[in-house]
Amino acid sequence: MERYDTLDVPDPFACAMEAALSLAVRLSAPGTAAMDHAAVESLIETDGREILRRFFQGHLDLRARREENSTPPSEVTGPDGQPRTHRETGRPRQLRCVFGTVSVRRCACRSRGRADVHPADAELSLPRCLHSQGIKRLAVREAIRSSYDQAVEAIGDRCGRVLGKRRAQSLVIEAAADIDAFYHDKIASACTSDMPLVIQVDSKGVVMRPEALRVLPSGAVAVISHMWPLPPVLWTRTGVAPAST
Repeated sequence: MERYDTLDVPDPFACAMEAALSLAVRLSAPGTAAMDHAAVESLIETDGREILRRFFQGHLDLRARREENSTPPSEVTGPDGQPRTHRETGRPRQLRCVFGTVSVRRCACRSRGRADVHPADAELSLPRCLHSQGIKRLAVREAIRSSYDQAVEAIGDRCGRVLGKRRAQSLVIEAAADIDAFYHDKIASACTSDMPLVIQVDSKGVVMRPEALRVLPSGAVAVISHMWPLPPVLWTRTGVAPAST
């Protein structure tokens, strides 16, 4: 019988589970029971963010391990169209996300005299800069509400110290780079004689301007009042005004 491989593979989420268990122990401790709700809320927010960061880190470590253990692709080409024939594992880079800072380990496909290519960067859609798409979205959302100083403070309260004021400004500018192209696509094309013109009008409940009402002869007013009896106070709502006597 073939022998099974008994090599222990570390659990990538063991660190996150340990942090979650540690938080549960702290919440059940007698000292925590003496805290008010605001202190407990702050404790869960701070430690909970770290737990989420560790889960994210564990997921990235698992993907890195799978990439290293997988069969390398037969050929990897770079933006210049030239192949990268050599493969190097364990190339790390940092990513600042809404949970904190994590490390992304990936494989680098190399060729002498050419820039390295990291297939995992495209698979994860990693940004060129240090900050994640979530941080970029938060920076734009907070910056349009208030000043950059207040935006950085709000993001720091939620995510920790992951963003500075100058970098927040550059993230907002980068996010607005394609705004002209966006509105260009929204502009409707010019109307031609072949295009039908459809108008829908609903005047029910529209209050007319009294000075814009037409003055009808008293006889016409009497006929209209007989066919469509309305009190005089509503004549301005229907566009009919009595003639002056």
